[in-house]
Amino acid sequence: MPKKIHYVARSLAFGLCLSLIGFANIYAKEDNFRPAIGDVNGGLAGLERAYVTEDGGLNLTDGEGKTFYGFPIYIPDQVFVSSPIIGYMGGESLNRIMIVSRTSDGSYFVNGFDEVGGKASMETPLPAGMEFYYDPIMLRELPGTSNYLLLASSGGDIFKITIIGPDLYGAEAISINFGHPVALTAYIGKEAFFVTSPEFNRIQLYEKDLNWLNKKTIVTSEPIVYPVAYDGTDRVFGVTSGNKLVGYAVSSGQMISGFPVQLNGTPIGEPVLAQIDTNTQEDELVIKFSDGSRSVYSQLGVLFSADISGDSFLNNSLDKAEPGGGIFEKFSQMTTRVIDVAKKVIVSLFSKMKHEIAAVFIDNEADLLSISISGAHGNLTPAFSANITFYTLELLNEDDVISVQAIPKANLAQVNINGQNVTSGQVKDMPMIVGENVVVIKVTAEDGAIKEYTIVATRATTNIVATHAWSFDENSGCEIIDNTGVSGVLSPSCTDNAPMWSIDAISGTSLYFDGEDDYVKFNGSNLAMEGAVSLEAWIKPESTSNDNSVYMTVASKGLDYELTVSKVGELRVGIINTNNERVAFNTFKQLVMGQWNHVALTYDGTMVKAYINGKKAGEKPQSGNIRNSQTNFEIGKLNNNYHFHGLIDEIKLYDYALSDLDILNYYETSKPSAILNAWSFGEGTGCVAHNDFFADSIYDGSAVHGLFKPDCTSGPTWTTGVQDFALSFDGVDDYINVKNNTYFTSEHEITVGGWFKFNYSDIPAVMPLFMKSEDSTTKSFQMRMHAPENMLFAGFTDGTTFSYLLVSDIDTYILDNTWTHIVLVGDTNGTRVYINGVERASSSFVGNFKNAGNLQIGGGLIDKYFKGSIDEFVFYDRAFNADEITSLYNVGSS
Repeated sequence: MPKKIHYVARSLAFGLCLSLIGFANIYAKEDNFRPAIGDVNGGLAGLERAYVTEDGGLNLTDGEGKTFYGFPIYIPDQVFVSSPIIGYMGGESLNRIMIVSRTSDGSYFVNGFDEVGGKASMETPLPAGMEFYYDPIMLRELPGTSNYLLLASSGGDIFKITIIGPDLYGAEAISINFGHPVALTAYIGKEAFFVTSPEFNRIQLYEKDLNWLNKKTIVTSEPIVYPVAYDGTDRVFGVTSGNKLVGYAVSSGQMISGFPVQLNGTPIGEPVLAQIDTNTQEDELVIKFSDGSRSVYSQLGVLFSADISGDSFLNNSLDKAEPGGGIFEKFSQMTTRVIDVAKKVIVSLFSKMKHEIAAVFIDNEADLLSISISGAHGNLTPAFSANITFYTLELLNEDDVISVQAIPKANLAQVNINGQNVTSGQVKDMPMIVGENVVVIKVTAEDGAIKEYTIVATRATTNIVATHAWSFDENSGCEIIDNTGVSGVLSPSCTDNAPMWSIDAISGTSLYFDGEDDYVKFNGSNLAMEGAVSLEAWIKPESTSNDNSVYMTVASKGLDYELTVSKVGELRVGIINTNNERVAFNTFKQLVMGQWNHVALTYDGTMVKAYINGKKAGEKPQSGNIRNSQTNFEIGKLNNNYHFHGLIDEIKLYDYALSDLDILNYYETSKPSAILNAWSFGEGTGCVAHNDFFADSIYDGSAVHGLFKPDCTSGPTWTTGVQDFALSFDGVDDYINVKNNTYFTSEHEITVGGWFKFNYSDIPAVMPLFMKSEDSTTKSFQMRMHAPENMLFAGFTDGTTFSYLLVSDIDTYILDNTWTHIVLVGDTNGTRVYINGVERASSSFVGNFKNAGNLQIGGGLIDKYFKGSIDEFVFYDRAFNADEITSLYNVGSS
């Protein structure tokens, strides 16, 4: 016999709940909780059925209606108060039954059970002092295979219950609060959910993308009081406070033809999708009413059956436990308890209390209540006022990070800080570089109204002074002299065999070392360090050398402290202490050979650190003071070996350790600017797209402007653009051709892209956005749309291997007939795709880029061309970081 431990206080708890609204015919049984259909026992054919029994137990039956051993289940001093969920628990081979229970003192728990009635999960408590009105939903964490539950409290907090192995882990609030009861519906196939409420006129779609973001808002004529039913494609259905059945297309946000439908009765719970009419491929909508009857409608709002008699508790044919059978086949769609809109209350078997439904309104408030800045010595000027949208903020040099908190006046307004959505009251840390930093706070009201607040924060110029600094700006003679008068001699022979002056420099001039015997020598007694040291330089190394050494020395004092690079681009740093203990290591990250790189060594008495282009590239512990071996300080060689081949500029030596931010600030403020190529298509006439950064059409014998193809008269045509003009491409043979030239030669870092607009219904199956190719098979870099797969394809080649990445579900990010900013970025760390300022895909890439062939905007594939409009196209020889991409997007979207 199955165990049966009754909960003696059950009738009292339910009586208190139901007396609030007077529904005397509501029982603790499945007529008010959805059954769940799923594969709990993988060893049996067919599906199992879990449901709450008439006397409040949890039962599990097989496809023939036979009860499993150990069921029904009753938990002492608890009663089940939700529909069960059958779902996969990560690490387990079989599904489990999960259900919410409540104790006599009002505490809530989430429980899990296996097919033999044993607890498969720890009993997980929900936060104390909260009420819960709606069923939980189950989502899958992406990427991954683990599931978790989401449950909304009566106060609008959303709690996540993680499922790991056989265990449920404690409820954790996610970063969303709605301020009032909300109903959730899982979005099948994505880590996302729909939100509805008796207290607002909208359906919202939230999706996990680092944080939970509101991806879609559908404004409805009346509140949808229960969870919506989602068909798994593009349709959601719900019942409103006015007893209407409605259906909406998620992508467009528009009402589906045939809706709304006025219902003849008071619906209880959301529509259930089920295949009632076997002559159609679509499921029908089953609506349950307060009198126990059910009606069936098509997904076009047509009444199919006015009544399906009987309760599923008494008539198992209504939800047969087998694939394709019954109106409860789709067990992922859950119900709530009772909502009486006329009395403006929710009464729930989930809860012992009622909830007063507030008046429904859509807020147009986009003002901020406050802006708070911490970590700064200065204050906002002027003082904050909701009506003032521009502020300045003066920072000391030590204010390297400030924290910004922006609180909107309206609870449902969305706040975005520099392109990232934040929750109300969330603090966002903002790194500050030396000079101007722009912080843009965008507030979007519930009705879509937008207001922006701008803060220009100016961080004071660094007060860091090098102990010794060599600028290499003499441009003649046999000596270089630092800021203190310490001089070094160009060697081995100044007159005919020494480093040569070069105008290829970070600033002024630099020195070129031949890799054979060139160096600069200093008296080492002037440059001994004791407890700490920093050594930094700008170098442009060549990968070959005229000696047989593995390494090339940038600067060193013997091996007391050294800054060296390998011929494959690794940075090597080292320190020897007064005990002659040496710590030296190579970085995993590599320099870019043939380009200017910033390299640095620091030692603070505890740690040796290496930096490449402003970022820490490695560290190892060391202790003690630095050895003074009485050797010379040398630039370009070490001990008559390890000769440097390439250019060196701006060497600085400090008797203390620079911080990570000091290194980054110097790199950012001294790095060479990128070679810029931009075609804004602002002409509006003619058949040449001029490069905005070049006045003439020919430089060094190479064209930098784009020509219309196939010819002037039948090529792209002028149209309205993002800011002024743009070019329209016919998808037949139109493209812009820019000949390969000396300004397109970067093989290490690239940023390329622009603004694009097209109609999904009108584009070819494979459509190039842009391409740089040497021939029909070798594509230096490319980006193209694959319409049937709803995918964006992009990548680079080094001539041998092609590194590519994909952006799936592209219609989520690129809206139909809407200007969209799309950029491809590549460097030796990988490739990245940004859409409207947000990184959407990335992949690793090893090696240099094969930057060869002409640039074709809107073309590049045989007999395949872009169809739509293109504007503001750019091609830079440097990989932009995320903030720079956001700035590039903001300029075009403003």
